[in-house]
Amino acid sequence: MFEDLGVIDRIVASGGEYPVQRVYTDAGPVDEAVVELSEATPAEPYQIPLLVPQFLTERRLRERLAELGHAPHYGHELVGFEQDADGVSARIATPDGERTVRVAYLIGADGGSSFVRKALGIGFPGKTLGVRAIVADVLAEGVSWDVWHRWGEDTASQVSLCPLYGTDLFQLQAPYPSTSTWTSPPKDSPRSSASAPAATIS
Repeated sequence: MFEDLGVIDRIVASGGEYPVQRVYTDAGPVDEAVVELSEATPAEPYQIPLLVPQFLTERRLRERLAELGHAPHYGHELVGFEQDADGVSARIATPDGERTVRVAYLIGADGGSSFVRKALGIGFPGKTLGVRAIVADVLAEGVSWDVWHRWGEDTASQVSLCPLYGTDLFQLQAPYPSTSTWTSPPKDSPRSSASAPAATIS
């Protein structure tokens, strides 16, 4: 898709290959590969998974959209649509009121709780982990940049810090504790300051 949009080179330049995962165990740190590479094919020529921060991906797409003479519309929400043989009429709630847009296609790329998917009755198979978590881009001191750090052995207790290429940030992934179970980190733990989260997990 990025190649079709003419941004593949910019996306590649904005990120990097996944770093080695360093798991901290009682026996000491263990380094593990995060992904296994497969051979490229004509149908799938890009076989090296890249780690690209979400906000940089969005920035590259906005830049390309501007080159094509367009821009995203924020504060707009799809509230209904009707399809016929010639296209789709989409009803959009905007800050200035509702408007109808006539389009050839409507793409349901609006996340796991997709309005488009639900309206069309399209299933979303999978399972819920049953864990509340946070994902935030943070500045961290005293943490090496060359590996993806992971503490904890199961999903419910695992905390990780992954370097975000193209920035000076790490991505923090951690379970979201209740106020009754929250404890302060040890005094010798690396300090961090949170910036705006790139995404959330529910």
